[in-house]
Amino acid sequence: MSDAVASRPFIIRVGKKVRPLLNTLIAHNSLVPDTPVLDTSLFPWISNMEQRAFRIIEEFRILMTQGVSSFPALRDISPDHTRIAPDTRWKSFFLYGYGNCVLENCRRMPCTARFAAAIPGLNSAFVSFLEPGARIPLHNGVTKGLLGPVRA
Repeated sequence: MSDAVASRPFIIRVGKKVRPLLNTLIAHNSLVPDTPVLDTSLFPWISNMEQRAFRIIEEFRILMTQGVSSFPALRDISPDHTRIAPDTRWKSFFLYGYGNCVLENCRRMPCTARFAAAIPGLNSAFVSFLEPGARIPLHNGVTKGLLGPVRA
């Protein structure tokens, strides 16, 4: 066991082992379906974001001019993601991570951060960047609440 894993609290180490079972139980009782495309009526806040998408895109373009290489690797932000992000080619720019505001990043994308903060029950809001050769393997997350555009 690595030092990083061994230093985690016992409950987190055990939780990682029982999570697949809990995910299955939760999925069977979820109000959010498992369909590839979700009906936007399930999310009353989405129309506000769709109407202002141009601002999010504008902030994203400005962010991209600063160079992806300056953003941290996902595995460095969250060691729990090392299995699915084994190298540094998957970068992430968190506005909100697991309920915590990343103030410096929110200042760099203020409109996007404001829109995200208005989402009821928001856990995380971030932008992922995949450098050439990066790959996201098939995996199960802790929630079915991950929504966003997918680019090939």
